[in-house]
Amino acid sequence: IENLHVLFKRHGKQVMDGILAFQKEYADKMFGEKHQPNSLSEILSTQEYLEPPARLLAKRLSKLLNDTIPVAFKTDQPANEKVVQDQVEALLKLHSEELQREFPHVPFALGFTVPDFSLRAPCVYIEVKYPRGNVAPSKVSAGIAEDCTKYPEHAFLLFIIYDPNRLIKDDKAFANSFEQKRACLVCIIR
Repeated sequence: IENLHVLFKRHGKQVMDGILAFQKEYADKMFGEKHQPNSLSEILSTQEYLEPPARLLAKRLSKLLNDTIPVAFKTDQPANEKVVQDQVEALLKLHSEELQREFPHVPFALGFTVPDFSLRAPCVYIEVKYPRGNVAPSKVSAGIAEDCTKYPEHAFLLFIIYDPNRLIKDDKAFANSFEQKRACLVCIIR
């Protein structure tokens, strides 16, 4: 087993050295041009391979929902958060059959907390928020802060906030407040 470990470690180093050599050789072309989607030069220039798999998955899911949720509610706005969750579930089920709703029960203090959705590998918990009416952004941030506290540190959190009425005024500042504190992604959808 020790020899296999050494072999895999050496192989990984050789692959990384090859990628870095390719990057150095073609750096001027990689940074000056628009790349073909999913090409090696695009992957190397964005350095996506350096991000944790959970963050990459959360980004893909976030983009999918950002493109589709507004279309789903183009005619009628949802009556409540459960309706938004139902649409999110329908759209994410297309991406992953392993998506689970209201599971697992995560122990916290003397009780449990339950994510709206979860994926096991990589470990991603998804929480959906739908602020409406005269709800203050501070109430949304309080709910997210509570979720950040309740879930274990090893879990990556994806917060989907459907905010068609723009109750959250500064998306970037709002998201950065959480993304700088723990492994999470805040996706605000309009």
